[in-house]
Amino acid sequence: MMMVALLWVLVLAAAHACFMVPAGAQRATTTTWVRPVDGPVTRSFEHPDRYGPGHRGVTFAAPFGTAVRAAGGGVVTFAGTIAGVRWLSVAHANGLRTTYGHLDTLVVARGDRVEAGVPIATVDATGSLHLGLRRDDEYLDPMQLFDAMRARSRIRLVTPRGLVR
Repeated sequence: MMMVALLWVLVLAAAHACFMVPAGAQRATTTTWVRPVDGPVTRSFEHPDRYGPGHRGVTFAAPFGTAVRAAGGGVVTFAGTIAGVRWLSVAHANGLRTTYGHLDTLVVARGDRVEAGVPIATVDATGSLHLGLRRDDEYLDPMQLFDAMRARSRIRLVTPRGLVR
């Protein structure tokens, strides 16, 4: 009996380690996160360091006019143009902020509350969407939000009677 209990502890510890939420998204999983567009990632996150600026987000391929969805619920803190490019920022719980760039039409304005999956803008003529994620002043890989949710949905517990759904 003691051996079976020890085995279960080891199995659960291994499962926890395999499916841990990345540090940058740990407290973010209290909300639903959705990809802002359905297109593939064309450029991944590269953490900035002392040798260069990196790529402070991910770039998705998305045709001109594609609806951009809010990745998570929050409040719009910025909606405007910087250096000729339209940007939008949404503040989420726990100090998280998502930014969306290369936008054509903005559907929301500063101060608006948005829910995950609600259209907030459309993609501009570049045919790409930039999505950034920050917690306070730290840049994080936005794909952690979606990877964490996908990993949590794959966890299945098995009891002596079979799979628990």
